[in-house]
Amino acid sequence: MVLDRDGRVAVVIRRAVTRDELRPIVEKIAAEQPAPNGSR
Repeated sequence: MVLDRDGRVAVVIRRAVTRDELRPIVEKIAAEQPAPNGSR
């Protein structure tokens, strides 16, 4: 399970994954812009 910046579930992966498989998912979420008003 990967959470976004707001603590919401962004991705659920129901199998074993490697770091290389997980990296693009995490990078995509990390690149998301924060909420316009900065609130969470």
